[in-house]
Amino acid sequence: MTDKLSLQGMSFYGYHGALPAEKSLGQRFVIDVTLYLDLAAAGKTDSLEKSIDYTGVYNTVKQVVEEERFNLIEALAERIATLLLERYIQAKQVVVNVTKPQVPIAGVLAGAQVEISRRRLKRVYLSLGSNIEPKEEYLRQALRLIASHPRIKLIKTSSLYLTEPVGYREQDWFLNAVAACDTDLNPLLLLQEIQNFELLLQRQRQFRWGPRTIDIDIITYGEDKIDLPQLQIPHPRARQRAFVLVPLAELNREAIIEGKTVQELLDTLKATEQVKYHGPFNI
Repeated sequence: MTDKLSLQGMSFYGYHGALPAEKSLGQRFVIDVTLYLDLAAAGKTDSLEKSIDYTGVYNTVKQVVEEERFNLIEALAERIATLLLERYIQAKQVVVNVTKPQVPIAGVLAGAQVEISRRRLKRVYLSLGSNIEPKEEYLRQALRLIASHPRIKLIKTSSLYLTEPVGYREQDWFLNAVAACDTDLNPLLLLQEIQNFELLLQRQRQFRWGPRTIDIDIITYGEDKIDLPQLQIPHPRARQRAFVLVPLAELNREAIIEGKTVQELLDTLKATEQVKYHGPFNI
């Protein structure tokens, strides 16, 4: 997304800071905001309805700075970004810069500044599997890592399913589940975090389809399609795998994979592996 709309140098009086004097006396804060969105329609039609009204953005920032109170300018910036993404669905990403000109430090300083960038949350479905004991505990630990990540919100998990291994048969059966999450991480950063989780849980990639303490795959990332050497979304084999489709259908039968709903894929699936209900998945 290369188009953007910016409001620079907005100045408001607020009461943000960790010190009592900052909370009682207040000071000026300078805010810069950049919204990323597709402006092609606005440019072609000359219609405000196809863009974002600057006045609304200004008033949103003014409301947060003047009416709310935070100890940290990081929290102030986060609140502004959250509200802007909530109120302006056209925006795919927002960058908020907060400058605090008066900093209570005994020294020469022009001010303190933070800048954050937040993308609109995407609903993602993650497939989790383990076939090395303790399987269920490895899955729980993986789910805890996902849930504790500051930029990944765990929404719901499927039940656990005991599934026959695919590809390499001379190994123990897997426990599998699917998790629905919301995140503002882009797909490659999400993949990086997932691979970090796998490393923390001692996954070893000895050979393809071999035994593993944990396996986490991105099934879908909103409606995005990605075809890179290191990442394909939707997952290229998801539509062929009962151990993915069965728990995913438990969460959302209408989820779309390559133009078909999960239920439609299940109805036409010619699976060879067995998938058996194992029990609830709780962390």
